[in-house]
Amino acid sequence: MAEQQPPEGAVDFATLMFDVISFHVVATAVRLGVIDELDGGERSAAELAAAAGADEDRLRRLLRAMAALRLLEHTGTERYALTASGRRLTRGAEGSAYGLALFYGDPLTARVLGELESAVRGEVSAFRHVTGEDFFDHFASDPRYAHRYHQAMRAGAQLLLPFLLRAYDWGNLRRVVDVGGGDGTTLAAILAAHPGTRGTVFDTAEAVRDTPARLRDAGVGDRCAVEVGDFQDKVPAGGDAYLVKNVLHEWDDAAAVRILRNCRDAMDADGRVLVAAALLPEPGDTGAEQDPAASLYAAISDIQLLCLSGRERSRSEYTRLMDRAGLRVASVQPLPFIGYYHLIEGVAA
Repeated sequence: MAEQQPPEGAVDFATLMFDVISFHVVATAVRLGVIDELDGGERSAAELAAAAGADEDRLRRLLRAMAALRLLEHTGTERYALTASGRRLTRGAEGSAYGLALFYGDPLTARVLGELESAVRGEVSAFRHVTGEDFFDHFASDPRYAHRYHQAMRAGAQLLLPFLLRAYDWGNLRRVVDVGGGDGTTLAAILAAHPGTRGTVFDTAEAVRDTPARLRDAGVGDRCAVEVGDFQDKVPAGGDAYLVKNVLHEWDDAAAVRILRNCRDAMDADGRVLVAAALLPEPGDTGAEQDPAASLYAAISDIQLLCLSGRERSRSEYTRLMDRAGLRVASVQPLPFIGYYHLIEGVAA
């Protein structure tokens, strides 16, 4: 008898649906403090339940799922330890996913993503549909959520760093202004690699709360200023490069043009604006010449922005934004090894 095969697509759809649940298993383990406890060494289910304030039997079921995902391993009777993959979830790990798990696994983020249908049907983001506020406006009344967002942004910056450092000749720059630079993770790495370059991290007061300490730890505190403000109003003057990484995609076109124009007005005569962003395929492009993984990343990122705030854009859409801001696209460079991110260089038109 011939071996029976599952219906075409059945396994793929099952994996897709279970991936959603798998992520919430991971995020719940992070929020409960299970990962923090295991970062100190192996623990029993009873010890982890006591530390988390959780029901032991129910937590054991969560631990079993974490082990099935190969993030934990049994080290003895009812004792667990982190695997190499599981250690990527710890706070101090290089390229840690801790902040991403906290933010995207936050119950509010989950509720918002669950309202994708309302975002597609209506004229406001799913975030506004759920909370009655726009995404960034909500931070004032929910500092815990704002902090988790900034942690996620830092985690994303750490993941991109090795590739961003290789995508441009940062050593030829005198002063880099990181617009929306958060805790300074990106600029600290650029300055550490290029001792002749100086910089400024510019962001809101909440975003730069930990920035001075991070710059000091990186050994670049004497070459990097920290300034607080709103990039919708103005940005620090006098830079020869303005890095705008993962910022414009969180805003509509009018706001994005304001940010770019503010950079254009503030930069030196020979300055440039460097936009790091994922690029969507051009409208009508079949995607045949694009890396499928790059197209998928940009498309899914665009959906999460549809729910939270903003949108991803194509190369031609970024070109039009720069045109409106008095800039001309001089180059578009994919980041090495991760084709879904590009560095778009704009100079004075």
